[in-house]
Amino acid sequence: ERVKQIAKRAGRASAGIKKEGAARVCIIGATNTGKSSLLAKITNSKARISEYPYTTTEPEIGVLDYIGIKVQVVEIPAIIQDFIETDSGSYFVSLMKESSLLIVLYRNEEERKLFYVALTRARKHVFIAYAKQGGDGRDQLRSAFVEEIDPVLTQDGNVEYLEQELREHPELVFAPEQNMRPKEKAQEFLRELFLDRGLSVTALNNYLECPWKYFYVSLLRIPQAQSANQLFGIAVHGALEQFFRAYKTDQPSKEYLRDAFEQRLRKVGLSEREYEEFLKKGNRALAGYYEEYNGKWVRNTIGEFAVKDVGLEMGNGKMLGLSGKFDKVEFLNEGNQINVVDYKTGRPKSRADIEGKTKTSNGNYYRQLVFYHLLLNRHKDGQYRMVSGEIDFVEPNQRGKYKKEKFVIEKEEVGELERLIIRTAHEIIAFDFWEKQCDDNDCQWCALRTSITKSNSHNMMEEV
Repeated sequence: ERVKQIAKRAGRASAGIKKEGAARVCIIGATNTGKSSLLAKITNSKARISEYPYTTTEPEIGVLDYIGIKVQVVEIPAIIQDFIETDSGSYFVSLMKESSLLIVLYRNEEERKLFYVALTRARKHVFIAYAKQGGDGRDQLRSAFVEEIDPVLTQDGNVEYLEQELREHPELVFAPEQNMRPKEKAQEFLRELFLDRGLSVTALNNYLECPWKYFYVSLLRIPQAQSANQLFGIAVHGALEQFFRAYKTDQPSKEYLRDAFEQRLRKVGLSEREYEEFLKKGNRALAGYYEEYNGKWVRNTIGEFAVKDVGLEMGNGKMLGLSGKFDKVEFLNEGNQINVVDYKTGRPKSRADIEGKTKTSNGNYYRQLVFYHLLLNRHKDGQYRMVSGEIDFVEPNQRGKYKKEKFVIEKEEVGELERLIIRTAHEIIAFDFWEKQCDDNDCQWCALRTSITKSNSHNMMEEV
């Protein structure tokens, strides 16, 4: 009961801890493992030290001053059994995740378990460091816990070069990341490039997913190799565009659709193995698609309909260009009412997933339809009136059923998207995203940005 009370108090106290200094280090361990003693030894902390268990009832904070560089050191209260289920457990974990370094102290079998639990927190690799000599200069053996790890799973490394680099340039390790905002001329160039390119819904979705994905993929347009699935999708879209162009005045067969797909699949650059695999997959999907909808399609259509002449007022007299390409536009009567169709390959999604109402959905599909509505509202003074948008899944679900989802876009949704676009444009122009990263710890675009920033910082130090 006493342990639970301590955990509750710790959770309340933890809420106010702010990350300060160049880095954060967390000390964790079971009770009476010397956490407070270590904190007091290396920092200015006046943490209470006692032989009694659970002396530390809330996180203790100290500051390590290393040649003028401040490092925040936090002692986490004793880790207890099932601590993650306590009021403070989730917060302790968040403190650890935000740390640059975890120091794990242990003494017995319980601490051995804690040690291995700490290892499981890693996503890909774990680096275990230990001192070969004690404070008195005498050689010492490494921990039995480390000795017990299967040698097949480990690889010894030489850290002397790291220690040498730390001695020569400690600021590279502990110093906060340099402000690497582009210089004024570069900012001017990037702003002009942004205004010239404008925004498509793909670029907007890229920015919302990760600002650096937008920067490298949509703004700078770094060349990328397309995946086999993307090439398959290109072939399917091309075959459907050819099929419905013929369908306007003729009655093309199922074989016509499959032949169009096969011809386009040969041109997208798949390997022989991938070609055979996706040919079989595509023929099966398109045959079923034809059988499901033949005779139900609208004949009066336009395929690959591009809109590039739409502007959105950003304020200060600046206009942002918006553009998009529609897979298919269906004319519903003799007037200007249309239904916009967007083909999707891959596993069909639920209606809630399309709308972004599930935990795993980003709402990109629905945002795409709203974006199309916005484009058509402003295209040639409303030449076409979009009354609905449709997501058309070309591949069946696991039960072999084909699916379409049709939506009526509301005026309020269009207005909300306009505000989002303007807000995003101002963030890009002001470079407000420059110090941000997305929530994906494995994001390749954030990693690329970090790598370039660190490389630039290192080059700057060498020049100094």
